[in-house]
Parts: sequence; C-alpha cells; structure tokens
Amino acid sequence: MSRIIESYQEQLTQVFPLKKQALIHCITNSITSESVANAILFMGAKPVMASDSREVKDFLKQADALFINLGHLSQEQEKSILLASDYAGKVLCPIVVDAVGVGVSSLRRCLVEELLQKEPKIVKGNFSEMRSLCGLATHARGVDGHMADQTTEAIEELREKFQEMTLGYPKTVFVATGVRDLIVSSQQHLLLQNGVFALDQVTGTGDIVGGLMAVFLAEGYSAVVSAMFAISYLNCCGEQAFTKTKGLYDFRNDLFNQLADLQKQRDWYGAIKGEVK
Repeated sequence: MSRIIESYQEQLTQVFPLKKQALIHCITNSITSESVANAILFMGAKPVMASDSREVKDFLKQADALFINLGHLSQEQEKSILLASDYAGKVLCPIVVDAVGVGVSSLRRCLVEELLQKEPKIVKGNFSEMRSLCGLATHARGVDGHMADQTTEAIEELREKFQEMTLGYPKTVFVATGVRDLIVSSQQHLLLQNGVFALDQVTGTGDIVGGLMAVFLAEGYSAVVSAMFAISYLNCCGEQAFTKTKGLYDFRNDLFNQLADLQKQRDWYGAIKGEVK
C-alpha cells in the first residue's frame, strides 16, 4: 500500500459517488473547452463555460468553484479572468488557476502573479511552467513541459521554491505536473507517481486535471486533497485506457470512458502510487 493511500484511505474510499452536482464556472482554453466540460460532466458535476465579462458575475453567484485556464488568452478573456477572480473572493468561491504558458510569456506570468493576490486555492502547471513562475531556470518550449525540468534534482529544487512561495501565499497550494506530480502546501508535500506517457500526447489532459481539481474543491475537500484526487484519478484512468487501446486516438476516447467508469470500481484508489512528507 502506498503512503498516499495510508494517509488518505478514509477519504479515498468515500470520494465516489460525489455528494452534490456542483456547478463549476470555467474560463478556460477554447481549444479544449469541450474536453474539460465533458470531464466535469462525467464526474457528476456541472460545467458552465462562460467567459464574457458582461455575465461572469451572474454565473459566479451560483458557482461552487471557479476554474481559470490561461491556455488561449485574449484581452477580453484577461478582463473576464480578473473580474471573475475578484468577485469570486467576495462570494467565497474557491479558485483554481492553470498557469498555462507562463514559461515563455511575460504577459501570462504577470497575470498569474496578479491572480496570486486573490488567494486561489490551487495554482498548477507543468514542471517547466511552475519553475519559471518560481524564478528557476527552465527548458520550456511553448506550453509543453520539458523532461530536463523533471529530474530528481530539478523536482527537489522546485519543491524548495514552492515552500518559499507558501510563505508569501500560505492559503495557496502549488502543483507541478509531469512524469511525477508535485503538490506543496505550507504544511506538507506529496509526490505522485502514476500515469502513462500517452497522457502527455493528448491535447487537454492538463486542462482536465485543473477542472477536476475545481470539482473536488466544490465538494468541500481541502486544496491538497483536491489536487491529489484529481491528479491520481486522471492518471489511473490513463493507465486503464492504455492497457485497453492501440493508438492515441483510441486512447483518448477510452480515457473519457474511464473518467466515467473507473469511479464505479470501489477499489480504484488501490492503484495510487506516491509518498507524503
């Protein structure tokens, strides 16, 4: 039994079925919007993909969580993101920020730094993106993570920087995803070890993880537990899909099947690998 299961077994056994049909307000990447919406639906929650600044407040009045993804940024979307994040704080709606592209775009980095002032529950990105956000050297190209930023030494270096970040932002949990997945709060850190490489070859899997984090936050779980649930569940779904399919297109389709079906297996969490410190 992994240390993750030992530490969170009671919560893991009770996570499914979800207790309420939470409404997740997503201001997200238009390229993967449908994938994120379907993933949220398959988990038993309800997505709304409203990004027009004229209506974001109306939707946030009903929302249980706000998911912000910078994947396809525009001036109008930036306006909506800032408006929504400000209003979410007023109505106590938890926020997840997916820092897509901060490794190469100073505009996006400045936006994430501004969003950090809104006290999001989770800020996530791949290892290259999060190293850049923390001021570390990175091999980032575009929005993809680079393997050179995921060595054991690089992960430990980022963990230390994350811990420094929590001193300034103690209410925020920082997450880096990749071959291994790092979750750091002001009190602990987790290193998860599930997944298959095919997940990195399908557009939108990182965006889906962010959406699932918002779902678990809306269910009332802490930021650390929400991040761990979302990452582990998607990675376990990927492992199941990889054993059943041939080719990336079939893998993508069965990945979505697994998002809906794996939760029906009462012992799904038995496959989780990782450690808690």
